[in-house]
Amino acid sequence: MPQWPLPPGAPSIYPSTPAGVTAPSLSNWQFEYAGISFGAGTSIGLLNVEGLGGLPPVNSKDQAFPRDTGEYVGVDAMGGRDPVTDLIVTADIYTQMVSIGGAFRAGGYTEQPLWFQLPGLPCLCSMVRARVRPTKWDTMVSAAGMWTPTLTWHATDPRLYTQSASVSTAANPSNGNAVLVVTNGGNCEVRPVLVLTGPLIAPVISNTTIGSDVGIAISTGLTIASGDQVVIDLSTPHTVIYWTGGIAGGTYTNIYNWLDQANTSWWTLVPGANNLTLTSSNTSLAAGQLAVWSPNGYIL
Repeated sequence: MPQWPLPPGAPSIYPSTPAGVTAPSLSNWQFEYAGISFGAGTSIGLLNVEGLGGLPPVNSKDQAFPRDTGEYVGVDAMGGRDPVTDLIVTADIYTQMVSIGGAFRAGGYTEQPLWFQLPGLPCLCSMVRARVRPTKWDTMVSAAGMWTPTLTWHATDPRLYTQSASVSTAANPSNGNAVLVVTNGGNCEVRPVLVLTGPLIAPVISNTTIGSDVGIAISTGLTIASGDQVVIDLSTPHTVIYWTGGIAGGTYTNIYNWLDQANTSWWTLVPGANNLTLTSSNTSLAAGQLAVWSPNGYIL
């Protein structure tokens, strides 16, 4: 599933996917999670942050030589990350215990955005779940009225994201082809969600910025009916879902077997402008028959 917040107004596409999300308006060095703000200028101070910047842990498949020095070279891939924040509360600490205890608690499998604002950067988030919250009730709490909890989350996706957006193709009454430029303003690749709206006959969606033959193809002879939508999620694991009657309120079916595997290559949105093409056997296209949901992606 996409591990970034869906565009404002967009419906949930999985039971575990939050619906459309709007980024909060934060000042520099402010953070927000589950409606609770902390950091500069708030009633919950911030002492330290770890795990949001820098390279996340690396999952490596290097294998040691059994009878020699060194290793076979394997694939390195980024793992998840564990953001940690040390907080300080010096007023209304017992009220804040209730607020923080209710908002920052473990449960379920839906990741929520931990938003933050750094100087000179857009408002970013890490999609996380609360994992660890050790705290002491000591003399500093009882006598000095100072509480210093530590909050730890886990993010299965190490990237940092802006609020996502939706862009779509213009009408083309002369044939069934369309072009769309989608810009990833970050510094690392992201995996978008493609929303196809019928009627579409055997559509192919390509990113020609990566290569002329890099596309996702639905097999010849297969048609997305008028009023129905197909959602292609390019994140891992890849999914292709057919929504009868459209995403909002419709029923869905897994149609991964509709893909023309010999002519399908899963692509990403690289940093910068990405030139996408939609080709089909339609005689014309209406506006919006291909929509692309995506954020900007960062590693700091």
